[in-house]
Amino acid sequence: MHKVIVCLAILILPVAATGATWTVPGDSDSIQGAIDMAMAGDEILVGPGDYAESLVIDKNLNVQGTAGSAATRILAPGTSVDAVTISASDVQFDGFEIRGGRYGLSITAGVTGLGLLDVVVSETGYQQVYLYPDQVQMVVSQVVLVGHASGMRNSVLVRQGTLAASTTWPVPPAGFVYQFVNDHDLTIAGAASPVLHLLPGTILKFWDDSHITVGSGGLPGGLVADGVIFTSLRDDVGGDTDGTASAPAAGNWERLEITNTAAADSCRFKDCSFRYAGQGSHGALMSAGPTQFENCEFEYSSSDGLTVTSGEPTVTGCTF
Repeated sequence: MHKVIVCLAILILPVAATGATWTVPGDSDSIQGAIDMAMAGDEILVGPGDYAESLVIDKNLNVQGTAGSAATRILAPGTSVDAVTISASDVQFDGFEIRGGRYGLSITAGVTGLGLLDVVVSETGYQQVYLYPDQVQMVVSQVVLVGHASGMRNSVLVRQGTLAASTTWPVPPAGFVYQFVNDHDLTIAGAASPVLHLLPGTILKFWDDSHITVGSGGLPGGLVADGVIFTSLRDDVGGDTDGTASAPAAGNWERLEITNTAAADSCRFKDCSFRYAGQGSHGALMSAGPTQFENCEFEYSSSDGLTVTSGEPTVTGCTF
């Protein structure tokens, strides 16, 4: 009789830990040091104090100032880099005041799912926030913006980009505007016929060849604005955004263009003001579709206030 002995080998593989918690100070003397050590999904708990550093959050982390923004400050040295840059989606960043750096809070392209709680952005080198058009609602609705002591350069600087989904931009706090410079153009277009809604009290400032295009590449888009000012970066309405004593002039920026692919029922302007546009012999607003204008002002344009290239806009109670 033969006995058969069966040996079972059990292979135990190491499992990477997830959801670890790191402390500052403790595991690291700096917040960035903890970020570098952490894995995606980890938590970093930051004790109260002033941290003289700039941060780059490049993975999905939960970074918490345990004592809140009143007691936990990021003081970025110099103005050559941004104070806090977030380049990963699904980051939670809570309980900090951000100061210093070039821009206070900078969000890179493609970042979504960002959570910001008790985050104050105050004395920065230049603008407080730098982001893309599709991130405006996500960020501006969550942060607390505090103006510079100088009263100048208080703005949300919007990079060039396309809105492909409908959104409403929050009205910035008093003294703040949305700013577009040089080639930072905003395009509103997409298969889902996106519409950007701008609320009363919103101010958008432009410089040089920056402009807004509604509808592009055969795709529809819309823009609905009520009580909004579209003007030059040098116009001090809403604050001294450019930080100079230079006066605004006709043609400081290009135009707002409603193309022939814009959504017919989603381009409406009421009680809006268009100022100092028309660079390059453009009208301040070029319309190629059935846009509605009610009680709007077209002022200080270098060319036409409203140029109609096609279509039949409805113009009621406007001044030129």
